[in-house]
Amino acid sequence: MSNKSIFSKLLDLAPDLIPVIVQTVIDAERVITGIGQGDIKKGRVMSILKNILETKSYFTDAGSDIQDQILNVAGNAIDLLVMALNMLGAFSTSKKIDFTPVLPPGNPADKQSGRAGLGAIALTLAGGLLLVLSLAAGCGPKDLTPAGRVMYEGPINGGPEGSYTGAADLTNACVEAKQCMGITEELPLPKVRGMVGGNAVECGDKGLRLGCYVPGLVIVPHGGEVGIVSHECVHHWLYLTMGDLDPEHKSEYFLLCGGKFKIDNDTGPTAPEATPAPR
Repeated sequence: MSNKSIFSKLLDLAPDLIPVIVQTVIDAERVITGIGQGDIKKGRVMSILKNILETKSYFTDAGSDIQDQILNVAGNAIDLLVMALNMLGAFSTSKKIDFTPVLPPGNPADKQSGRAGLGAIALTLAGGLLLVLSLAAGCGPKDLTPAGRVMYEGPINGGPEGSYTGAADLTNACVEAKQCMGITEELPLPKVRGMVGGNAVECGDKGLRLGCYVPGLVIVPHGGEVGIVSHECVHHWLYLTMGDLDPEHKSEYFLLCGGKFKIDNDTGPTAPEATPAPR
């Protein structure tokens, strides 16, 4: 079913439901943004819609087949809306990628002169200054500057040798992308390499990019949007489940699960027709 026919079908079945879907999705996003954590469960959005539909005679007077059809088409419409909003960048997050070092308690480095810590702080300030200057000059996302120094490299969720401030945010972004893709198999998280000194990273023959993925490793700049990690983790999960990291971005999951706004396909029989990633 094409995008146009999905909304045409919904207009035929439930003529007043499209603005309700749009408002419900946006309201759900605002709630999650307000509490600063979590992701949107599609089941919650569908539950709200079903409660509204149960006040409509065209739904309650219809047979179960028509009711299921309305809910299925509404599920597809939600997915298309989320994909469009992510593609347009309608939702942005204040959460930034933060690779500021966090040393484990009792680490010998704690007793050193502090030069290493000062050096990390200097790198952080230098990277931040470059970003501020680029914004002050009116530079948009196309004005990319290379981040040339490694600030952190290791497990995305940190490790016994030391972690970084944004470890929880990046780990959550990667796990949520996996959940959104419908993957339930236990699979390893990627490692991450945090770069400092610019707002982009070198990505092989693709040149400068806001983020990069090579098998098993996400490469992102310090100070970038956490949503970049969501996108790179879609590459990671596709690679682990399909053996293809999809460099051409043909999978719908990049728009559905790789942006800031993610809705889990958790609605059972009312789930959209999209094929989940192999397990």
